[in-house]
Amino acid sequence: MDNTNTTQKVFTRYDYMFEGSSFDPKDDILYPDPLSFNFNSFTFTTPPIRYELTEAFIQKPYLFTNALYNNISFDDVILTLNNIPHVSELDKLLSSNEEITKIIVFPASQEEIKQFLNTSYGELV
Repeated sequence: MDNTNTTQKVFTRYDYMFEGSSFDPKDDILYPDPLSFNFNSFTFTTPPIRYELTEAFIQKPYLFTNALYNNISFDDVILTLNNIPHVSELDKLLSSNEEITKIIVFPASQEEIKQFLNTSYGELV
């Protein structure tokens, strides 16, 4: 029986940012520069998957990215693509106006995300 460790490296949007010029005084490391992270240049090459927000997604968005892409790392990226700065903002979005359907979009494939990230920020995924 193979007991190899298959732990997956989790990448977040911060892994794709360039180093900023401000230091974290506690760890003495550079903060990532959020202005270096440009998702405006992302273009869908295939029609995206549209998903209506649910409480289950709000609680554990990584379960959805894992089911779609077999990768838990992309929940942060999906939120950013949908102009949602942090998972905590999903609750506000869902309750902001009951008449508006809350739809987020997912790229149709993991390869579409990887190609964009690797082209823009170097080979990480």
